[in-house]
Amino acid sequence: MAYSLRATPRARLERAPGPLWLVALLGACGGDGDDTETRRYENIGDIALAPADGAMTVSVLFDECLSSCNKNVGSCSARAADGSVTIETLLEVTLDNDRNGVCNSACAQATATCQLENPPSGTYSIHSGLRSARIELPVSATTQVIGDGIYNP
Repeated sequence: MAYSLRATPRARLERAPGPLWLVALLGACGGDGDDTETRRYENIGDIALAPADGAMTVSVLFDECLSSCNKNVGSCSARAADGSVTIETLLEVTLDNDRNGVCNSACAQATATCQLENPPSGTYSIHSGLRSARIELPVSATTQVIGDGIYNP
């Protein structure tokens, strides 16, 4: 049986011995500032509602693992109409070229908050992208409405 010695660059990285893969990964954090790339993540993250004066605070914990080499900008918007609440979230992640390739490997998460004026009391469908839930509004305590249960504001 013959074996091929050709491998894709990804396969070579996966087979790299010892800490070589770490050097390759951390090297990706460096740059000369000319190749800045911004990744956009829309309608992701765990979403919670909390009471505020005449409104509710919408809190988003984005479920994307980020390194210290990233500049992160999270935002959200919320609006209510006709028994439905639409929450749009956006996380923009840009490589921080000012770090000169010095990054820690800790996984950090970004957050965002926005306000939703209290709609009339009742049961509402909450929508964020393809995800949805039903909940009584307004809330009287911090309540996770979309997510996998790990959000704890």
